[in-house]
Amino acid sequence: MKLKIILLSVCFLLFSVSGCEKESNENINIINFKWRLEYIQIKQNKYKPPTDYVLEFLNDSLFYMNLSINTAGGTYKMKDKNKITILYYSNLTEACCESEFDNQLVNNFKKVKEYRIYGKNLIFSSENLSIGFKRNAKNNYKLKHK
Repeated sequence: MKLKIILLSVCFLLFSVSGCEKESNENINIINFKWRLEYIQIKQNKYKPPTDYVLEFLNDSLFYMNLSINTAGGTYKMKDKNKITILYYSNLTEACCESEFDNQLVNNFKKVKEYRIYGKNLIFSSENLSIGFKRNAKNNYKLKHK
């Protein structure tokens, strides 16, 4: 009998903690963090970034992302929970030519419609597209604002 009570108590505790963690992830404001690009997935093809790409939301309508050489940015809006619309997005600086990966990122990031947070991961998506970022614990990434 004692064993059943202990097992039930442990199970209840685990379910309680996992439920709280999920709720706290849903309430994370993406503006409060800098996000490092992990991958772009288009249909079944997954692409890893050749260098650090960092996304930063400066306020509730403006964002920047460093590319391999230049900085890109634009405006967005979020009317509904987990919905995002990229209103404008393009290169802000032009030091040189962009890489093929940079162009693929810029062209596809314009298409995202939704976002979800899973732990420290921020996933933007639309049909046949997923772009994954990871939150930096120390939040010390430097963007190349020019």
